[in-house]
Amino acid sequence: YVHAVPKLGELADFVLVDSAPLSADADVGLLAALTDGVVVLVRAGSTSAEQLRRALEGLNAIGVPVFGLILTMSSKRVAAYSRYG
Repeated sequence: YVHAVPKLGELADFVLVDSAPLSADADVGLLAALTDGVVVLVRAGSTSAEQLRRALEGLNAIGVPVFGLILTMSSKRVAAYSRYG
């Protein structure tokens, strides 16, 4: 992917890459460093604040911008909205 990601970037306006979790492998950091930035997916009820902090600090350390966070696997019921029946 070290050679493929830059070549794909020349062929398309956007290249989206799905990878393993940031904590899983050092290669993920290398892949992230080849990009213009990342969107971090955070699993509700599973990803701790500490894990997220370490991941964001790791991306910051290698100079990768974080475009945003997406919360996944959240419950369909959210107490704050239950009153809006």
